Amino acid sequence: MLAPTAHTRVEEHHAHAPTQKKKIKPLEAKLEDQAFRSQVELETTRTVAMESGKTEGFLAGWAVGKEECLIAGCGAYLSSMEHQMFILDTRLQGARGFLKFPAFKVAIEVKAVDYLDEGFERCQPQVQKLKGFTEGFDLSWLDPTLDRNLAAFPEEEAPPIEIDEFQSLVEEVEKMDFSS
Repeated sequence: MLAPTAHTRVEEHHAHAPTQKKKIKPLEAKLEDQAFRSQVELETTRTVAMESGKTEGFLAGWAVGKEECLIAGCGAYLSSMEHQMFILDTRLQGARGFLKFPAFKVAIEVKAVDYLDEGFERCQPQVQKLKGFTEGFDLSWLDPTLDRNLAAFPEEEAPPIEIDEFQSLVEEVEKMDFSS
C-alpha cells in the first residue's frame, strides 16, 4: 500500500506545478526588476563617485602645484618672454600637426568648392551675355574677376591680419600640393 500512496503524492505534486509556476512568474519578474534598478543605482553611484574623485583630485593637485610654484618662484617664468615664445611655438606646432590630418585636406576641398561655386555664379551672367550656350564657345573668354558687363568687380578689401604668428605656416601651406 505504500507504493500507491507515494505515487498519488507525486501526481498531486505535478497537478499543482502549473499553479506554482504561475505564482513564481510574477516573483521572478519582480526580482528581475529589483535587480535592474539596483544595477542602475549602483552604476549611477559609481559614476558620481568617479566624477567627484576626479574633481577632488584635480583641485588637490592644482592647490599643491600652485603652492610649489609660489615657493619655487615660477610666477616669474610664466610672465617671461621665454614662456610666451614657448606658448607661441606650441600653438604653431599644433597647427602644423593639423596639416597632417585628413580633416585639413577636407577643409581645403570644401573651400575650393566654395570658390568654384562663387566663380561659376560670377561667370554665369558673362556666359549669357557672350551667348556661351552656343556651339564653339571658348571657355577661356570667361573671367571670374569681371561682372556681367565685363567690367572689373570692385576690389574686395581683405581683413587685416593682426597676429602674424602663423605667417611661416601660411607660407608652408601655399607651397603644399593639394592636387592628389
